[in-house]
Amino acid sequence: MNDENIRKVEQIFLNGNCLSIKELNQFAGINNSREIISILRNEKGLRIDNWKLPNGCKVYSIIASENKLVRNVKSMKDLCNEFREKFGLTLDVEEKIQV
Repeated sequence: MNDENIRKVEQIFLNGNCLSIKELNQFAGINNSREIISILRNEKGLRIDNWKLPNGCKVYSIIASENKLVRNVKSMKDLCNEFREKFGLTLDVEEKIQV
C-alpha cells in the first residue's frame, strides 16, 4: 500500500469531505479507496463511517471523535443537509439513511 495514497485519503477525510468510493477514487487519483479506508479505520483509528442512501449509494465521512486533527467535523444533521444538496434528496432523508 502506497503511504502517499493513504495520506491523500486521510487528508480528504480530515478536511471534512463526504464522498462515495467513486468520488474518493477520482478526487485522490487512486482506485483502492476501500482498502485505504480500512487501514485508516483499523491502523490509524480514524472514525470513518458510511451511510447507505435511499438510491443505494454509500457515502463515507469522518465523524465526531476525540481526534483533534479533524478540521471540519460534521454532525449527522450537517451530513444530511449535505446529502440533500449533493444527491438531490428530499427533506425526509434522515429517516431513510441507513446508518
